[in-house]
Amino acid sequence: CEEDGLRHSNTADKVKRVSQAKLDIIAECQLNAPKPYEHKVREPLETHTEPLAPFFVEIPENTSAKEGQSTFVDIAVDGQIFPIITEYKGKVEIAKDV
Repeated sequence: CEEDGLRHSNTADKVKRVSQAKLDIIAECQLNAPKPYEHKVREPLETHTEPLAPFFVEIPENTSAKEGQSTFVDIAVDGQIFPIITEYKGKVEIAKDV
């Protein structure tokens, strides 16, 4: 930074070429914070015309978060009729049919 807050152009200044890259910059205070969520892309589920018992295509992993933090759970189920999923924390319902 210049003392007067302005930078004056100088004939000796050369045009500079730069390259760009995507960087994940994490502040020191955020080193233990969870990484940003990355949504998984899945193939569409096939259509079933006959009854099919519900099953997990992807089993959810255990996850935890401190009060005030967000967390994500990936889950994929299939079946005919399509199953309704209800998630609980202990005995408390936290999400239904998501």
